Amino acid sequence: MPETDTPTPTTCTAQIAQKGRVNQWFKIPPPCHRAMEMGIKASLQWLSLMQSATPLPVHGSKPLKCNSVVTYQKHINSMRYLCALIGDHDSQLMLMDNPPPCPPSMNKESIVKFIKFKREEEGTPLLYNNELVLDIYGIPVVCQGGWNDPKIVVQLLTALTSVHEARGVEENGPY
Repeated sequence: MPETDTPTPTTCTAQIAQKGRVNQWFKIPPPCHRAMEMGIKASLQWLSLMQSATPLPVHGSKPLKCNSVVTYQKHINSMRYLCALIGDHDSQLMLMDNPPPCPPSMNKESIVKFIKFKREEEGTPLLYNNELVLDIYGIPVVCQGGWNDPKIVVQLLTALTSVHEARGVEENGPY
């Protein structure tokens, strides 16, 4: 079999984790992190799911170049960040490194909120259906901005489709 310059998904994920590049982009604040851990635990219990003992790359076994894996992971980490801020722990089950088998699909409202969070002007309050989006402490979330190119939204949706497929979402319905 001829060698290719495309490393396996597991190799790419390991290289990224070693470098620590992606994990620092969207660091969840410690108070939110504790609330997130408790919320995820409650979601797992309520849905009668158990977290997997082994990690599963967000892209599954799909062969991707390392820059694509980095892009997918960046979008997943940033989605984790917003889900932690707004308390969407059910959606976080899909985004876990060690997800439960067939977690529920992500909440489409959280995905829309995230797109607005990145597409709206930096520093403006995040609105969804003309209402302020509040964090888990009742404080309005402000947009981060930075996404001026609509192609970035396509990247996000591709990454989310990939993570849903890798987690077996085709068996439990579309998101």
